[in-house]
Amino acid sequence: MISWAMTENKKPNVIVLMGNAEDNFLHKPKKTFLSEELKEPELVAQVIKFMKNMPTHYHIEETFFFCHAGINSKKPLNKQSKNRLLNSSKKFAKKYFGKTLVVVGHTPVRKINESSTVPVKFPDRNVLFLDTEIKRGGRISCVDVLSGQYWQSDKIKRRTIAFLYNRDGEITE
Repeated sequence: MISWAMTENKKPNVIVLMGNAEDNFLHKPKKTFLSEELKEPELVAQVIKFMKNMPTHYHIEETFFFCHAGINSKKPLNKQSKNRLLNSSKKFAKKYFGKTLVVVGHTPVRKINESSTVPVKFPDRNVLFLDTEIKRGGRISCVDVLSGQYWQSDKIKRRTIAFLYNRDGEITE
């Protein structure tokens, strides 16, 4: 998946945002689940460089604000903390009354609407949740925010391998 994101990020109009998993990978050495594609040390070094340069959000004028997890609804969008952008829960949506559409992942859509497996707009708020649980055997989703049309992958049986790594991205035993 990360190799795909690195390739797509080179295309015009594609911006891959940092999420809490990428931030954890970079700053909290621990056992991490990576795809099998990352068993080569050279690729791990490229991934670390890529992740260090990922933006935490993308703001299109007063129309759209994209981030991984959420915002502090009491602060202007251009004053959000990295922690909030990467680790918020759905609770922020209840307090957000802004005109800008905030588009997030992180919180599975079933926590907004328990029967949903597709992207969900929070009732009466300008917040769109996209997490359709790819990491739990769901699908990856994308949405045309102008039309509301969405697309989803087939369900993916995720294959992961656990590696221990250090801060330099070297895989250790």
